Amino acid sequence: MIAIDRDLRFILATVVMALSAPTQAQDAPFTVGTASAPRGTTAYGELSVPAGSDAPLSISVAVVNGVKPGPVVAFVAGSHGAEYASIVALTRLTKAIDPMALSGTVSPTSRRC
Repeated sequence: MIAIDRDLRFILATVVMALSAPTQAQDAPFTVGTASAPRGTTAYGELSVPAGSDAPLSISVAVVNGVKPGPVVAFVAGSHGAEYASIVALTRLTKAIDPMALSGTVSPTSRRC
């Protein structure tokens, strides 16, 4: 088995999440890991990454699903151990987005350190 470090696994899991997003129906809840948000709502949960060459990993995830269909974007924070500024910024961004004024879906993810 190929050894993949923890940061790369985090990035790969996020890319897989983003690439699988367009397969969801336009009016169905948008789901990433355990976070499932119907149109016009925000949901929080976790995305589990199974063990590879190291321990399993849990990634915090939010889904802000706009009231109208539109593009999907994923933001990633916390890919390096002690860099908390990006996690704080993403947490604030998530709280600032109004799903009732949004067209599309925003899915912020951050790795717990």
